Amino acid sequence: MEDIIEKVKEIILQALHKYWNIPSDIALKAAFLDPRFKDLTFARNKKDRIIRLIQDELNQVGNLLSEDNPNDDDQGINETEVTERRGESPVINVLIGGSRRNPRKEKNTLFNRIFSKSSNTNAFENELNQYVNIKCANSDIDPCEWWAEKKQIFPLLSDLARKYLHIPATSVPSERLFSDTGNHVSVRRTRLDPNLLRTMVFLKRNMKAMDIFPPDE
Repeated sequence: MEDIIEKVKEIILQALHKYWNIPSDIALKAAFLDPRFKDLTFARNKKDRIIRLIQDELNQVGNLLSEDNPNDDDQGINETEVTERRGESPVINVLIGGSRRNPRKEKNTLFNRIFSKSSNTNAFENELNQYVNIKCANSDIDPCEWWAEKKQIFPLLSDLARKYLHIPATSVPSERLFSDTGNHVSVRRTRLDPNLLRTMVFLKRNMKAMDIFPPDE
């Protein structure tokens, strides 16, 4: 049995070297933001560079968010507060390149120019350093649930993790869905109602998870 396991490991390792010989920065960022694999034991020589890239991205997000926050109390409710009330994340909005309506910059005083960006940078560095220094999570946890629980400790990193960890690792499920749809829409069945087709494909893909047939009486 052990010989079979070792052989399977060797085959998997060969496949990884073939298809993922040069890990992309996006994949390594996703791995770093996964609390189970954040040590990047499979790419230690690239860990420092990935941490620097994450730090640069945090600084960029922080600078963009600081431009949106008014410095005076008489400005009323700012857009960040409105976005949060809608259940959206202002950080995610910046990360995905969302538009920022009516950006209001801080007053261009000497104090702000000296201390504003430096204080933000220190806060982001502390958050990142704290994440780097904690132990890796257990392999059986859900990384998305882990970040949801740690959002108060890592507010910016948790939103950054949502950006990278939600990237599908493979296109196989979507390709299978297209194949199922193609099996239903044939040359002799070109006038199916779209809603009916959607229901048929949904039932077929979920028939193992739900009882779609009525019980026999």
